[in-house]
Amino acid sequence: MSAKNLKKKKKSKGLLSSNSFGLGSNGSSSIGSSLSSMDDPECIKLFQQLTLDTQTKLNDNLVKNPITKKKSPFQSIRDQQQSSSHSTSCCSSSSKESKETLPFPTITSTHGDFINSCIERLEKGVLLREIEVKQLCNKAIEILSNESNIVRIQSPVTVVGDIHGQFYDVIEMFHIGGPLPLTNYLFLGDYVDRGKHSILTISLLICYKLRWPNRITLLRGNHETRLISKGYGFYNECIENYGNENVWRYFNQLFDYLTVCALIDDKIFCVHGGLSPSITAFDQIRVLDRFGEPGTEGPLIDLMWSDPDPERQGFGSNHSRGCGFLFGGDIVKKFLHFNGAIHMCRAHQLCDAGYKLLFDDQLSTVWSAPNYCYRCGNRASILEIDQDLNMYFNIFEEAPEEAREESNNNNTSRWVGINNKFQVETKANGGNGTPFYDWSQYFI
Repeated sequence: MSAKNLKKKKKSKGLLSSNSFGLGSNGSSSIGSSLSSMDDPECIKLFQQLTLDTQTKLNDNLVKNPITKKKSPFQSIRDQQQSSSHSTSCCSSSSKESKETLPFPTITSTHGDFINSCIERLEKGVLLREIEVKQLCNKAIEILSNESNIVRIQSPVTVVGDIHGQFYDVIEMFHIGGPLPLTNYLFLGDYVDRGKHSILTISLLICYKLRWPNRITLLRGNHETRLISKGYGFYNECIENYGNENVWRYFNQLFDYLTVCALIDDKIFCVHGGLSPSITAFDQIRVLDRFGEPGTEGPLIDLMWSDPDPERQGFGSNHSRGCGFLFGGDIVKKFLHFNGAIHMCRAHQLCDAGYKLLFDDQLSTVWSAPNYCYRCGNRASILEIDQDLNMYFNIFEEAPEEAREESNNNNTSRWVGINNKFQVETKANGGNGTPFYDWSQYFI
């Protein structure tokens, strides 16, 4: 296959139109089936009974929840798409044809309602409760454990580099690239640490994975480990917001199941870090045991830590990081040729322009955290790959200050323990710790 065009686009002012269709098989095709084993008829009956009288009985039990007064930033476009799909299916002459016109799978069970509720809260910057995080991580592990070490993905797809807990910049990124499920996404890792909102960031992505498992793929980065996330911010953020390390432990148990590589149309190899002298073929990656803490050396560590070096040939020690290797253009060329690929895409390194091309455009680095650590002043990018494997770097900057201020004024929350019961404090309700009605017990 001939080399494909690599282009850069300026930041879009609005959402990009998208005609994305489903990805290749990168896990469970339906969250409903993976959750069915947890169905409790008594709980569902109770839930249905609770929802019958929403105007009277539930209003006495439920908080006048401030986070439901304002829709999530992406709800209107999803509603519009759902309405359009419903109109299309109603006009269809065949039920089979109407099913095929749906743009994305829908979940009608109570589990889907729970996940939708979590997504709506998270997109507005509201933390989930500890029990909800535990439940979501456990269900996500069921999906992630079925993924191969190299997930095969079909184009079109948008590739996202490091985001490092910069939640409001992630929301801005979805405004640029299009919200799920209207756009297919591949994230290359490093979701936590450094930024101020790692919990919100990883919680939202996990909910997206549960809601639309075939629309989003999550790779493991070097920060999705206990050793690193305990020292670079994620651990302390969990302690500050929940009063204990449980949430940090739940997420790290989930990180142990994240896959490590992806292959777009069998031609574009994607990984967080780089290559390893122990790996020359894709099949060597497929047989690695990725489940668990990766340690400090070995091929898995190399995939998450290694860096390209335009000044060298072959492999060399990566002294600056203390892990992984440096590798030259000759290594990339041989690796791609041997495996029948044409391009390698990775993240892991800060790029002032948001991206970097090396080795005659055979390798690209994507960086998706603008103004990294809120002081570096760099731009960010997402890599959009169309069905012809043309590649476009969509450049964007950090979220507008007013978006951060609005979210901070209305939606930020902190879970605090009071008499062994968790309550939520939000600026929207005056910080009075009004308790939420515990819906989660009826969903999962």
